[in-house]
Amino acid sequence: MELFPHLSALLVEEVDRRADEVVLRTRVRAATGSCRCGQSSARVHGRYVRKLRDAAVGGLGVVIELCVRRFRCENPACAAVTFAEQVAGLTGPHSRYTPLMQGC
Repeated sequence: MELFPHLSALLVEEVDRRADEVVLRTRVRAATGSCRCGQSSARVHGRYVRKLRDAAVGGLGVVIELCVRRFRCENPACAAVTFAEQVAGLTGPHSRYTPLMQGC
């Protein structure tokens, strides 16, 4: 049984407990990303850290610091030159809250 099933696509690299919150430093487990055109890519263009608020655990707020990769789309017919990886059921474009937090 998984403790956090909505985080199963992520690899938790570090857990930092602070006075008022728990910070999970994570990255995506998959080696490739999928563009909105459907093309899969392993060509990483860059990385950045995205912060998502998640549902509280034990009275402490949870912040997921997700290391997001930007990939190059290899489909010459696609208008997107690069795209940021998304985690199904966890992230959406520009979202700052997980679906669990949005439902609270």
